[in-house]
Amino acid sequence: MSFETALSELDSSVDLVAIGNNASQGLPLAEALPTTMRADNAAIIYGTSLPEQPIYQALGYQTFCARDNLLKTAAAAQTSGQEIALCFINTIEHNDQNYHAPWPPK
Repeated sequence: MSFETALSELDSSVDLVAIGNNASQGLPLAEALPTTMRADNAAIIYGTSLPEQPIYQALGYQTFCARDNLLKTAAAAQTSGQEIALCFINTIEHNDQNYHAPWPPK
C-alpha cells in the first residue's frame, strides 16, 4: 500500500496528520489526505520557511508550523483526552549518494 493510499483512507478518528513540506515533496501526500480532514486534522510542517503555503491553503490546509513547534501543535489539536501517540513515516530513502554518514555502516 502506498503512503498516498494509506492517507486517503484516514478519517477524523485521527487527531492530527503532520505532513512535512520538505521542499514541496509533501504536496502529493497533502493532496491524498481527504479534504474533510485538511482544515481541522492536519498540519503542514516546515523547516524555516514555507513559500508553498498558498498552495497548501488552496488545498484546504489551515495549520502551518515549524518542526520545532510540532508537539505544541499536536497537543493543541488533540481532542480525545488521551496521551499523544506519534507515528513517523520517513519517505526519503537514504543511500550512499544522499546520506550524511558513511553508508553502509561498518
